[in-house]
Amino acid sequence: MAALPERVDDDRDLVAAGPAAPWRPDVVVTAVVGGIVALFPIAFAVVTSFQSSSMTGFRWGFSLDAWRSVFGSGRFAVVIETLGYAALVAAIATLVSIPAAYVLRRARPVTRAIVLAFMTAPFFVDLTSRMFALRVGFSRDGAVEMLLSPLGIEPGVVSGLLFAPGGVVFGLLSAYLCPAFFPFFRGMPPTPADVLDAARTLGAGDRRTLARVVIPLAAPAIVAGFVLSFLCCLGDFVIARTITGEMVPVIGTSIESAVTAFRFPVVGALTTILFGVMLVIGGLARAVLSARRSFGRRQPA
Repeated sequence: MAALPERVDDDRDLVAAGPAAPWRPDVVVTAVVGGIVALFPIAFAVVTSFQSSSMTGFRWGFSLDAWRSVFGSGRFAVVIETLGYAALVAAIATLVSIPAAYVLRRARPVTRAIVLAFMTAPFFVDLTSRMFALRVGFSRDGAVEMLLSPLGIEPGVVSGLLFAPGGVVFGLLSAYLCPAFFPFFRGMPPTPADVLDAARTLGAGDRRTLARVVIPLAAPAIVAGFVLSFLCCLGDFVIARTITGEMVPVIGTSIESAVTAFRFPVVGALTTILFGVMLVIGGLARAVLSARRSFGRRQPA
């Protein structure tokens, strides 16, 4: 009986281990369900984006009116702004999550369990309820302004930030910090003690050990956390509506307004743009990880 390869590091090892049977029942069922659930709505959105709008939704027939409407109006500016919000929040969440996960990994098991319990508690509360509580706390004469009033901050200064892009960024960060933290925390490999001892012997402190040892080992988890947080922020519209009262539009609110107006081709065009952004982000993440693996193979032993 042939021995299986000890590790499967890349596509060549997968080929050496033997391809999976393409007509196995589980493979066929997964492909069919995935095609119906995931690919069909996306394909329908792409096809709809090239139709004409009508009072009932759209008329069959090739048309570029929806795309002209997106690029010729303020909707495309909303798309760019939303991409900026999502990238900023994902970057901040990743930068905060890396040292936080590193410290929590080194904490005592009891402390780690308590912190993780507090971090998972918000997931048991509806997102809309959490955002309403956030808005009430930061509203005019709310709890935050009452606490800051002894410092001489005038009423309305803090609450005014909620109805600006800063309010969207703050709301997204409070909601989607954990999607960036947990992949890194779970995917960060436990650094062997001898590696840490070697780093200390060579004069590396905690910061340099984190930057030169821990982060390179956890690069896949960091990329996964960034992408997950970015995509969550990109498709969210509840936070922008709840926090800013629709004062700051995002892609989600633009899609909702198009649905309300029965402009389904515009909805299809915006959905196609979202899907294209997701493909680009996925491709960039794969390229980064592939470059990392290639660089690691070129290093001298």
